[in-house]
Amino acid sequence: MSFRTRLLSGFLLLALLPLAAFAVGLRREITQRLTAEFDRQADLATASMEADLSSQSRMIERRLIALAARVADDDRLRRAILVGPGSPDRAYQLDFASAVMEPAGLSVLQLQDASGRILSSGHFRNEFDRLAPELPDVLGRLTGGATLTTIRTADTSFVALVRMQTLRVSGQPLVLVGGLRVGDQFLASLAPDEAVTVLLELPGAAAAGSDPAAAGSAEAATAAAVTDLPANRVVGRIEFPFAGPGGAEEAQAHFVIRQSLAALTALQRSLSLWFAAGSGLALLGAMLLAAWVSARLSRPLEELSKKTSRLDLDRLDIDFRSSRRDEVGDLSRLLQAMTGRLRASASRLRDAERQATRGEMARQVNHDIKNGLVPIRNVVEHLTQVTQDEPEQLGRVFADRGTTLISGIRYLEDLAANYARLAPKAEPQRIDVNRNIGEIAAAGNLAVRCEVIMEPDLPALHGDPVAFRRILENLISNAREAVGEGGGPVRVRAERVRQDGSDQIRISVEDDGPGLQPEDRDKIFADFFTTRPGGTGLGLSIVRRLVTDMGGRISVHSEPGQGARFTVELPAAEHSAGERVDRSPEPAK
Repeated sequence: MSFRTRLLSGFLLLALLPLAAFAVGLRREITQRLTAEFDRQADLATASMEADLSSQSRMIERRLIALAARVADDDRLRRAILVGPGSPDRAYQLDFASAVMEPAGLSVLQLQDASGRILSSGHFRNEFDRLAPELPDVLGRLTGGATLTTIRTADTSFVALVRMQTLRVSGQPLVLVGGLRVGDQFLASLAPDEAVTVLLELPGAAAAGSDPAAAGSAEAATAAAVTDLPANRVVGRIEFPFAGPGGAEEAQAHFVIRQSLAALTALQRSLSLWFAAGSGLALLGAMLLAAWVSARLSRPLEELSKKTSRLDLDRLDIDFRSSRRDEVGDLSRLLQAMTGRLRASASRLRDAERQATRGEMARQVNHDIKNGLVPIRNVVEHLTQVTQDEPEQLGRVFADRGTTLISGIRYLEDLAANYARLAPKAEPQRIDVNRNIGEIAAAGNLAVRCEVIMEPDLPALHGDPVAFRRILENLISNAREAVGEGGGPVRVRAERVRQDGSDQIRISVEDDGPGLQPEDRDKIFADFFTTRPGGTGLGLSIVRRLVTDMGGRISVHSEPGQGARFTVELPAAEHSAGERVDRSPEPAK
């Protein structure tokens, strides 16, 4: 991140964080206060609605009392009730309830005798003579006197709030059942203000679609199915008795009170818009201020950066002098002083590099020569032992081991020629993998047995044969030293694998030695890292570099006490005419 970007980010945070904290706090405080006020209004609305329902129930009771007095004073109605169906006033009796219902301000009115037979019905005239004692029985058991019930008409059914009033006509007990229709207008009259909505939730309203007469009116069923809208919440539920169709069942209905939060939502939206506008202005101001300040500061810093980018050990003549008296001037003078010290130290640094290069080269030469001398020394020691113990076998043993001796001498000659050039130029050749592995495994410390498993027709490698032999020498020698004399065996496997669409030669060298600690596995290929006393720490570092130069890769798998397995994968070469193939010399005749 550039200095200008960091400066801009800092100004933006400085401008936006206080504004955001103020906006969040203000929004939270207003929301809490308005929510508390809405809760108070909701409690008042619930209490007001309960009072309204009680008032409606008492109003129905008063109207029924007045109608009961009218029934008692109506001689024509009394004669019709006493005479029965054959009375000449029969039609007057049937029309009585419908004639007085609406003037009394009721939506439901029916006159029943003591057996429950309907004598006159105002909301459904053709209900006369039907026995319906269930609703009066339910109303008689209620202490409050009022209940909700489903009222049937000729065309449909609806929910009504009803009460009952008893009276006697000529010594005969009668019942007046009357009430009000509970529809949208009734529910709206219960709401104290526009922010409050009242819905009626009936028991079993989920079945309203299949049997409206059993579950309630279409209005009540629709109200019961309404779910909470995002801007509304349920703030109260008033439980009220409910009698099923004909008063056959007793249950509980609920008046659900919902309160609209549209005002709060609109206020929150307004606050968000104002916050967005304020944030935009703050953002614009912060960007302009940051651009002006960064231009004043970053321009001299960019000049210093350009000069510093040209600074190099071979180019220390950059002039950082400045006449500024601020922090940028102090930095320029520090860079000028540093450049002077670098010029004074450059020659000493080059001398130190040459000394270090010579030391590293000496250690590498020592390591490679030691590896090359090991098979020669072992062959000579073997021949000396045969001369002492079985001199007559000397010729045969020399013929068997002569190839190893000549191969080791040739390896040292090539190594010497390469080091003589200091920067040896590799001579890529086709390398016979099986022959090289077989010779190196047969040489070295014969006290450690080598098991070699090779595919008979392995393709050749293309690369520097000296580098390939150095790779094998190092890995097999390390494995033998890991198991020690009398240990083993060291297992060497060479096979062809197919990876990424090309042939690869995979060579693995495995031993049963002490293995590697987990913390050593990541450092095993580093320069000068060794786990053996007296080791130089260059062998595996050289192996990794040589494998990489040949286009391959090397990996190690090891656990403490379970040995180690080094795996080298090198790209196979296709044979082309006229190309040299590196082969070790034939055994001496």
